[in-house]
Amino acid sequence: MTFDPSRWKRFAVSGAPIWLCPDRPSWFVPTSTGDSLFHDLAENSAADDMSSRNFLQRLPDPPLKEYKGREAFLAEAPPLRELWLHITD
Repeated sequence: MTFDPSRWKRFAVSGAPIWLCPDRPSWFVPTSTGDSLFHDLAENSAADDMSSRNFLQRLPDPPLKEYKGREAFLAEAPPLRELWLHITD
């Protein structure tokens, strides 16, 4: 297992589960089966079948050693001149 489930937080938006890791910019939206597996894993940390292990291998890597946020990158970036939001895609 390449992650610590206790670091992940679950949120539900309009009934859809969103798992987010606050110490790095990582998040994912699993299927209902994946959501159940992740809930079980967070409680007993055991993945005992091949499909569960395959699912877990697709999750993000361990946290970065130091994540300072995007502010450091934004200071060096040119100012934003245009922003497009495709909210119906």
